[in-house]
Amino acid sequence: MEKLLRPIRLWSMVAAAALAGCGGSGDPNTVWSITLPPGSVSTGFVNDPAPPGGSINLIQQTVSPGTYVIPATSTVSGMLLVHPDGHTLATAHVPSPPNTLDGSATILFAGLLPLGDVRPTGTVTFVYATPKVPSQVGTATASLSPTTLDSVPAGPAVTATLTNATAFNLFDPQTYAKVEVPPALHLLPMAKLAGHYIDAASGQDLQITAEGAVSGSYAANCAITAMIAAYDPQTTLFRMSATLDGTGCAYWLPGTREYLGNLGASDSGHVMLNAYAISGALLATLVFTHPQQLGTY
Repeated sequence: MEKLLRPIRLWSMVAAAALAGCGGSGDPNTVWSITLPPGSVSTGFVNDPAPPGGSINLIQQTVSPGTYVIPATSTVSGMLLVHPDGHTLATAHVPSPPNTLDGSATILFAGLLPLGDVRPTGTVTFVYATPKVPSQVGTATASLSPTTLDSVPAGPAVTATLTNATAFNLFDPQTYAKVEVPPALHLLPMAKLAGHYIDAASGQDLQITAEGAVSGSYAANCAITAMIAAYDPQTTLFRMSATLDGTGCAYWLPGTREYLGNLGASDSGHVMLNAYAISGALLATLVFTHPQQLGTY
């Protein structure tokens, strides 16, 4: 029996050493190949000659960039954007926080979480806001980890965790499920998003160039100058630096902020550019609706 178990123990040691050598960083699609020495895998019988070595591939599971949402089965609702470069923004709406007099709470965090790690971690801006108690803004340590839903693989999902928050932290670890990009938006090039955006009802009248430069009016008496950068056609996520100014801007919009956004589709079938940033204790949202419908350009 000892002779039979020795090869298995050896394989365990080899695998453990190989896993330790892999580390927790690298390309999300990295496949680690381990070469096993002769005799490291037992075929069964004590008197059999030692079999030759073999190899095994270990696929490193990491967080996949994209758009995620908290499943509708949860009492918490929210969205998570994970850009391929690691810029992350998340929202969570808690309808009835325990031990408070408020009926709801909004939790936001945004920051850079390098995606090379299996569990990317970084310091983020963290906001806890309720209707009655003064909002709290601080920092927190955020981390993302691959997971499954209801103990059954259900496509890519991640759990977001916040610790070491400098503001009151009501954010329990939350699982977000990945939203697949609609075929009509998948791989849509930036040049297709260029054009004249106009909405008479809101006063939006702006131009987006093929290079991503934005200029004009976001609303009546609310000027916008922005640059869309790092647009990823695979996930449709982008980053945008935007400056808004004017008496017609909602009070949380004026100033220069770094936004994280994605593409969506309106009820009428138009492409929408949605961009989000934390403004004080609020979520600043910018929406540009393309003048043409999907499939007509």
